Amino acid sequence: MNTENDRCINDCENEILKIMQWAEENKFHSNVRFLVNYAVIKASGTTEIVFKSLLHSFLSEGCKTETQKFLEKRILDLSCNPSTGNMERLLDQIDPKRKKAFSEKIKGTPEQNDLNSLVSIRNDIAHGRSVTTTITNVKRCFESGKIIINILDSILNSN
Repeated sequence: MNTENDRCINDCENEILKIMQWAEENKFHSNVRFLVNYAVIKASGTTEIVFKSLLHSFLSEGCKTETQKFLEKRILDLSCNPSTGNMERLLDQIDPKRKKAFSEKIKGTPEQNDLNSLVSIRNDIAHGRSVTTTITNVKRCFESGKIIINILDSILNSN
């Protein structure tokens, strides 16, 4: 993974930890729910940015400038929740063998369930539904997302 992706993940982790600390100190404050919702969106958005960046970097390495710009519009500008299903769908379009390897590594894992849960909670927030998650749950789901991202990175960088 590149430095920018690492920075993005670290920034998100730090924000989640700050929210956790504040929420623990202010359990009954009305802003706790607002901050937890923010953390869900931040964690899901960060995972989305990094997973698309990994795909873009993999495909655009050594390409013409025009091809890089095309891939940027097709991948980086794509609105695509970071569900494992979306990752598998994009991987299948790139290389079915890599998709199969990725699917086999994540199938039925708690990390797969956690990441998909984070995306589902994010969608509930985006569509105005009431959510009842905790910052601890958000942190766990984001940690699982990082594991999935690392698996994706290792699959993309394998020969």
